[in-house]
Amino acid sequence: MKTLTLLCLFCVLSCSAALARQSNNDTLLTKQFLTLQQRGQFAEALQLMDAGVTSRLNESGLRSIWTDQIQFANGSYRRSWTSEIIPQQSYTTIIETCVFDRHTIRIRFIFSPAHKILSYTLAEDMPPISPASTSPLSDRPSSFYTAINVSIPTDGILLNGRLTLPNQPGKYPAAILLGGSGPTDMDGTYGPNKIYRDLADGLSEQGIAVLRYDKRTVANAASMQADYTVADEVTNDAIAALRYLCTLPGVDTSNIFYVGHSLGGMLAPRIAAGQPNVSGIALLEANVRDLGVTVLEQLDYLHSRKTMSNDVYDKMRRQWQRVASDTLSAAASIDSLPDHVRAGYWLDLKQYDPGLVAASLGIPIFIAQGGRDYQVTTKEFDLWKIKLADVPGVTFKFYPTLNHQMISLNTDRPSVPLEYSLPGQVDTQLITDLAAWIRANVRRR
Repeated sequence: MKTLTLLCLFCVLSCSAALARQSNNDTLLTKQFLTLQQRGQFAEALQLMDAGVTSRLNESGLRSIWTDQIQFANGSYRRSWTSEIIPQQSYTTIIETCVFDRHTIRIRFIFSPAHKILSYTLAEDMPPISPASTSPLSDRPSSFYTAINVSIPTDGILLNGRLTLPNQPGKYPAAILLGGSGPTDMDGTYGPNKIYRDLADGLSEQGIAVLRYDKRTVANAASMQADYTVADEVTNDAIAALRYLCTLPGVDTSNIFYVGHSLGGMLAPRIAAGQPNVSGIALLEANVRDLGVTVLEQLDYLHSRKTMSNDVYDKMRRQWQRVASDTLSAAASIDSLPDHVRAGYWLDLKQYDPGLVAASLGIPIFIAQGGRDYQVTTKEFDLWKIKLADVPGVTFKFYPTLNHQMISLNTDRPSVPLEYSLPGQVDTQLITDLAAWIRANVRRR
C-alpha cells in the first residue's frame, strides 16, 4: 500500500454549487467510512466502496488493512477533518486528516461520480531525517517545456494523463512513464513527492517529450474483471498510450522509449515486445526475479527493522510464500493470497521472465539502481547484469545514495518506509543520465 505524508495545508476551493454538493457528500462519506471501520462494521464500510474494488477486496481484507496496518501503527481512530478537495476530470480526491491515539496521519480517498470510494491510501508521520534537497524540480517554473492535460483512450475508457513537450519547434524523442504497483497516479504521488512529475519535467527540460498517466486502478477499477491479470492492469493501457502518443504533433514517432519504475520497470520488456515504435526501455529500480521472492526479502528486512508486528509479518509471509511457491494453484483461496488478488494474477506473472524477454528485444536498455533501495535491492541489479551480460546495448547505472523513490537522503541509516514521507526530488544526476541515454539512442533517419 502506498503511503502519503502529513501536509499542513488547507485548500479552499472555488467551485460550482453542483461540485460543492458532490464534495460535501464525499467528505461526509469519508468520515462515515472511517467510523464504520472503528466500530468493526467492515461489511457496512464495504458498501461505500465501488463495485470494482469490492470484487477484489472482501470484508476480511478490509478488516486486515484497518487492524493490522492502520490501527497497529497509529492506535485507535478518534476524529478527522477534511484538509483538501481536489476535483479531477472523472473523479474527486478528498484528503482527510485523521487523529489516532498515537499519530495524526492523512488519508487520500478517491471518489467516483457516483460517490463510491475507488481507493484510499495512507500517510504516516515523518521521521527525523533530512532530505538531500527540498526543492522539487516540479516546483520550478520552466520556459523549456509546456505541459498539456490529455485523455488516453483505452478499452472503452479514458485515462487522465499529462504530456510535457519541449518548447522549441520540431519533433522530439518521447518517453512513456510506466508506474509502480498499486493505484499509482500520473505524478507518482508518494507522500509529499511526485516522482514521475519530477522525471517528466526534468526530461522535458532536456529535450525529451514525456507522456504519463493515471493507472487504471486510480479511478477506473470498476472496468476490471475480478479475474484480471497484469495485462488488464498495466500492459494493455501502456500499449494504448503508445498508440495515442504516435498521433500527437511534436513527437518523433520513430523514437519512443518506455521508462518503467519498480513494477513498471519489471514489465517494460513485456510491454515493449512486438512494438516496432519502441526504440529502447529504461528500468528504474526494477526487479528481475519472481515478484514473490523479492517481496519475501522485503518483508524479512522490514521485520528486522521492527516496522511490523510478528503477527502481521507471519501472516504476510505465509501469503507471499504461496505466491513464490512453484506449487501455487489457480484454485488457491483469495483470502490466502496477498492483497486479496486472485491466483491467476500471480500465476500470469510467474510465467514471465523479465531478463529473458529483455535479452530478446534487440533494443537499447538502461538499468538504474539505488544503493539504499530495500524494495528492489542491489541483488536485483547484479542479477540483471548476469542475465544481460552477453546482450549488446545495455547501460547500467548505480546511484549509491538513492532509495526506491530515486531520492537521495542525507543519512547513514538504512532505508525505512517512513522516509518516503520526506519532501525531496528525484535525483538530478539520474535524470541527466537518462536524458543523455535517450538522446544517444535516437534512431537516425
